[in-house]
Amino acid sequence: MKFRRKKMTSPALPGALGGLLRLSRNLDGEKFPSWASKPERERTKEKILQAAQEIDSTATFIPFDTIHQVEGFAPFAEGSPADSSSSGVIVFTSNPDKRITVNGENHLELEYACNGIDLMGIWSKLDEFDTLLSERLDYAWSPRLGYLTATSANIGTALLAETLVQLPGFHLLRELNAVTTALDRLDYRVRNIDSTECPFPAALYRISNRITIGKDEETFIKNVMRVTEKLLKREWMARLRVIFNHSVFLMADYVGRALATAKSAFLVSQSECIQLLFILRFGVEMNLVKGITLEEVDEILGTAQKAESVQAQFGDGFDIPEFQLEQAYADFLNFSIQDVDIELNY
Repeated sequence: MKFRRKKMTSPALPGALGGLLRLSRNLDGEKFPSWASKPERERTKEKILQAAQEIDSTATFIPFDTIHQVEGFAPFAEGSPADSSSSGVIVFTSNPDKRITVNGENHLELEYACNGIDLMGIWSKLDEFDTLLSERLDYAWSPRLGYLTATSANIGTALLAETLVQLPGFHLLRELNAVTTALDRLDYRVRNIDSTECPFPAALYRISNRITIGKDEETFIKNVMRVTEKLLKREWMARLRVIFNHSVFLMADYVGRALATAKSAFLVSQSECIQLLFILRFGVEMNLVKGITLEEVDEILGTAQKAESVQAQFGDGFDIPEFQLEQAYADFLNFSIQDVDIELNY
């Protein structure tokens, strides 16, 4: 079998999957949610919801004890707030990328998400939204410490600037530990979010600022963007080293095993499905896969986050209720990638 070596052209930022900005705020004179009684949390929720609806009439509060019933809802940030009907998320029909978490760790956490890692592109929107809320709510703020939060490590700007990246090149070279250690020494928080249910790591990582005080918000955001851009450029070079210094078969084997599992598995959890699709996405980025485009993979990933839709479309005819969703996801994967295959062009 002959293989044609193909000239590799670097995408703008390979592995740049998404970004998030979050501002944590608390109301002056109110107890932190973890200290407050249910009536106190309910009062706080009503204040925040009223302010949000004055700014945007499409604001709707969804309690955390019913949020699993919302079609396609996927929290931007990890962690679950207090389990109560007075804790939840305010969503906006006018802009699905904007949310307010209410009575979680703090009274409110304003979140804005974006595709790619252009965090500065959404900072002005988040800052404007925060300013409008501050005109209607009395924030807990100190002239010396800045914004006061339930966790002392977040005082100051109370800003989280976070990017979501995929680093399979470093994974295949077994260099991820060195990379994450270096970022940690630079005071960046690095978290692997791969699911333990999937035998194939997708090398998905969240990178965010650890320090929130001493600089302004734009400086923190630009620093996270800069370190992410440098990391992803090195990730691209790592992918080239896998291909040309080791073997393209190493990369093809990694993608091919995930693809074979996705096509042949009878039971697949939602998290495993999403992880397998991210590995497939990497294969498309590296021209190792035929029969599907990057845009099509992203569309399938979007559908995979809507468990109710997947079960409704692919969950009929299964006799064992506890396996119904896993069987539905297996059929969904098989149907979505049935014409996809590995193609070596190197």
